[in-house]
Amino acid sequence: MKRFTSTTIFLMLILIQSAFAQWFYIYSPNDGRTIFVTQGETATIDLRFDIQYNFQHGFCWILTTESGADTNWDMQSRSFPTVHRGPGTYHWKLELYVNVMDAIYRLDSTFVTFTVQTGVITQLTAKNTMGGGVIYVNGGTRDHGYSFSKFSGDVAVFGAIDQTYQGIYRVWNTSGNQISYWKQKPNGQSVPTQISGQNQRYYTRTISSSDNGMEIYADLKMQFDFSRIEQSEFDGTSSAGVVAQIVEGNTGQITAPATKTLNGRAYNFAGWTDGDVTNPRTVSSPTANAIYTAFYKYPNHTNYYYTMYFNNQRKFARTNDTTKLYKVYESANKVWLEVSTNNGSTWTIANHGMPLNTGNAKCASIVTRDLCVGIVYQ
Repeated sequence: MKRFTSTTIFLMLILIQSAFAQWFYIYSPNDGRTIFVTQGETATIDLRFDIQYNFQHGFCWILTTESGADTNWDMQSRSFPTVHRGPGTYHWKLELYVNVMDAIYRLDSTFVTFTVQTGVITQLTAKNTMGGGVIYVNGGTRDHGYSFSKFSGDVAVFGAIDQTYQGIYRVWNTSGNQISYWKQKPNGQSVPTQISGQNQRYYTRTISSSDNGMEIYADLKMQFDFSRIEQSEFDGTSSAGVVAQIVEGNTGQITAPATKTLNGRAYNFAGWTDGDVTNPRTVSSPTANAIYTAFYKYPNHTNYYYTMYFNNQRKFARTNDTTKLYKVYESANKVWLEVSTNNGSTWTIANHGMPLNTGNAKCASIVTRDLCVGIVYQ
């Protein structure tokens, strides 16, 4: 018989006590889990557990299953058992033992209860209506067309991911005319249809046997970028970058500052170079990214040094009541009319600050009759 001194026993108790300060649990199968299998099949059960103990001596585990058989594993090898079970509820006990000076002591024990149940496997496919890209499914990002299997009663979670596809940014849109909805296409149906009420970015679906072969679609919408370039009469051009984003089928606006000061010159907005004079301007149902150029005019100035030099063209005129003085001139390929109410001390661009023409023009001439003003140009 092996005899221990009081000192040895005391040290053993200290070692064992230090080990109890840690943890030991089963993480596969999860306690309370239901494992589904098809009719006539058995479930493959992979036992996995985790431990954290400061104890440095040898460990072993003993698993007690419903059959009452005990099985041992060596801690160092970390080998885990794989067993097969048919339908039923199982209650297993796992015990942790330690070997101290040829004596075996139980440190801890834990239990797990799980159920194996027969069910109907249902296959679904997750897609985007645009025909590519990625989509969120059951906790991960998947490629368009990702297929997976669930049992009836299981829950699947789908999510729409904003992304660039074929050069156009696609978004989950919740405002305007084009609202994003989840769509479904049952097996045998030709086109997907809207799922009523499902317009949130994430869609949770409880699977039923009728869902087998179902395709679920995230209906992402195209969002177009609109950039603004600012062209000045004397100080070149600059880019303001993307100033508006408008979703397909919707309406938005692009705005330019009414005034700008560049190199000490005070410029006024004088319309868009494509002829539109509204500010902000409205864009409806866009089909592509676009760039718009806003033109800025420096009042009472021209970038053509010769614009006032043609002797056969009248550039100044006064109305018969002598309250207003007008001048007409060419600048930046446009014809401009300015008016002064203080005999020429200050000038204001007429026509709401816009040029008189939409294309290119030159050689303007002005005449007045009574209170009317007439202008011709080439």
